[in-house]
Amino acid sequence: MNLSCKNIRTWFMEKPSITTLVLGEGVNTIEANAFKDCTGIKSVTMPYSLKTIGDYAFWNCSGIENLELGNNVNSIGVHAFNSCYGITTVTIPRNVRTIGRNAFFDCRGLRKVYSQIDYPFDIDKTVFMRYDESADDYVFTNAILTVPKGAKERYAGKEGWKEFRRVLEDGQEPGDVNGDFTVDVADIGSVIDVMAKGNNDPSADVNGDGSVDVADIATIIDEMAARVREQKEIDE
Repeated sequence: MNLSCKNIRTWFMEKPSITTLVLGEGVNTIEANAFKDCTGIKSVTMPYSLKTIGDYAFWNCSGIENLELGNNVNSIGVHAFNSCYGITTVTIPRNVRTIGRNAFFDCRGLRKVYSQIDYPFDIDKTVFMRYDESADDYVFTNAILTVPKGAKERYAGKEGWKEFRRVLEDGQEPGDVNGDFTVDVADIGSVIDVMAKGNNDPSADVNGDGSVDVADIATIIDEMAARVREQKEIDE
């Protein structure tokens, strides 16, 4: 079933107090422009049956904060989520085979991208670009990319993915600078080594601010402290 949503789109635009969109099973296509400019939508849940998200489907849905793509999605259209400023986390399902240019363009709040694709394909660099007010220019996102375990090198060789400064493998925490899947003092040592060499290695840019400095060490310490607190709660 294709979902053109002209009437539903109008309904959402006329009733901004309705903020949740849940698409039922049986919908396999969201057509182009389906929810374009529906700025009141904050949460979108897509069904397993969904395979195609059309061009501009959620363009300028700036209110979206929670986005769950259906696990069976295989195509994300051009500008599909362009200017969705509120999105902080995106998970790309393993079945996705095409991502159109500008699909997540100017998602300024984006902090984490989880890709479940084992063997990535080239994508346009604009997919994950955003506007940077301080630079008054469009730059590549500073979000952290997490990929399947063992796939990091494959992503490093693909257009549109290799631009991510911080790439982690599934199960690896942001503070795990040395890649041993544990956040500890050894990672602090790795950050200090990078600082001493002055090479600004992105693998040590724990907080994703573009610089390797004491702020990254502080982030690691915070993560270590959080794990101690979590373990204490479990023990109690």
